[in-house]
Amino acid sequence: MAENDSALAENCTYDPQPYQSVKIIMVGLCGTTIAAVSMLENLLIFYMFCTRRQLRSSHLYLAVLSVFDIFISLCYIFLMSMAIYADWALNIFFYQLWHRYLCSSFAFSHVTMTASTYLIIAATLERYCASFVHFRCLLQKMRANQQTVIAIAIGLAIFFKGTIYFEVEVRIDPNCTEPFAALHAGITPLAKNPIYSIVWRFWIRNIMTIFLPFILLAYCNAAIVLKMKEQTKKRTVKALALSPFLERCQMQDTKSIRRGVRSATRMMIMVVSCYLLSNILSVIITAWEHIDIETLFFKFGAFFTLGSDVASLLTVVASALRLPIYAVNNPQIRHELGVILERAFHHGTGNSMKSKKDSMITKNRNAELANESSMDNTTPVPRSPGTWQSAADDRVTEQRFCQAQQRRSSIKYSSSQPSAFNPNCTSSTGYCSMTSERDSRSDSPHGTVIVYVFHEADDTNIAEPSAEFVTRKQALNQ
Repeated sequence: MAENDSALAENCTYDPQPYQSVKIIMVGLCGTTIAAVSMLENLLIFYMFCTRRQLRSSHLYLAVLSVFDIFISLCYIFLMSMAIYADWALNIFFYQLWHRYLCSSFAFSHVTMTASTYLIIAATLERYCASFVHFRCLLQKMRANQQTVIAIAIGLAIFFKGTIYFEVEVRIDPNCTEPFAALHAGITPLAKNPIYSIVWRFWIRNIMTIFLPFILLAYCNAAIVLKMKEQTKKRTVKALALSPFLERCQMQDTKSIRRGVRSATRMMIMVVSCYLLSNILSVIITAWEHIDIETLFFKFGAFFTLGSDVASLLTVVASALRLPIYAVNNPQIRHELGVILERAFHHGTGNSMKSKKDSMITKNRNAELANESSMDNTTPVPRSPGTWQSAADDRVTEQRFCQAQQRRSSIKYSSSQPSAFNPNCTSSTGYCSMTSERDSRSDSPHGTVIVYVFHEADDTNIAEPSAEFVTRKQALNQ
């Protein structure tokens, strides 16, 4: 310890951070702005999940993730931005304040980043289990114990990254009269221990917090997309077996399914890319540090210095991109976000404008609900032989049939006995039938009803019961 104090006393001169002009723009300007935007976005996400019960119950992981993203952005401002501004302005108060909370805030930032990664994995595993039948039991257990999963994720993050608090220390040289040079931040003797550094810091901690999460996230998302494509292909082939009357409906339904696949693919690319960009550079630098530290420090010093700052900045960028990713890929979140922003915007322009806009939103929403209700009521459902439960109009239009069909995305159109009116309806998993009955509610005495019944066999890939869909077309004899 005496040797360290004497070394500090001999080097009682303060040298500013290297590449200060680059860092003041990259960290001080860009990084601080992105961190502030990330905080606002995640505060909006947290507010949206707290005030919308349906979103909160179905997106609990994302709600907790937004809290950790707020802490990540806040730690970036206090650790990275504060350091560069204090060094650039030579402000001794902020410089000393930064060294006081360095150890605790540095460890806390790593814990929050790891916890957010584990929460992303938990949410992805739920989607993965929902895509495969043999994982349905595990899916039900995970959904029933989401709070326990969140607690485990936080506990693992504290276990693996909490030790960083004991690896960083701030030393003060009492013999140095220069206030900036008297403070030094470095690693503790524990972190310098070869066994601890190689076994725990590099292999165990990096594998459990960087390598393994990345592999799991990439695999689960890829498997989900492949499974969705497989199901889409099967449904598309069965949809082509419908009669020409339903051909355009099936084309619309096929396009809708393909849009869903593309949306899931974009989601996978966005999530994996954000995780990759925010961690891969840190992995490279950390691995290089343990393999050949002298070459990294002396020959590639600029890459090490600026690369570390870029890795920290990319983590904040990933947090700031969460809201755009949710909004692009989730229509419900996009709708609720639009409502919140509209209300906040019109609140500042006047109560009259706000009331007018809110009434328009409410009117449009009620119209959509009424349209859906009308569509459900118009689709006739057999109650008993010769009787029907239907709306006033007996004719089910092609457009309404398409809409009703798209709302039920898990349909198998098949037939073990081809119908004269539907000869292409052939398969071995269900059947179609056609009957002709007298419509007692028709104004014409010769009114008859041609009923097309599409029966659906059980679909083991869908966690919903089989359904029977009926369309009817009235033919009046002239």
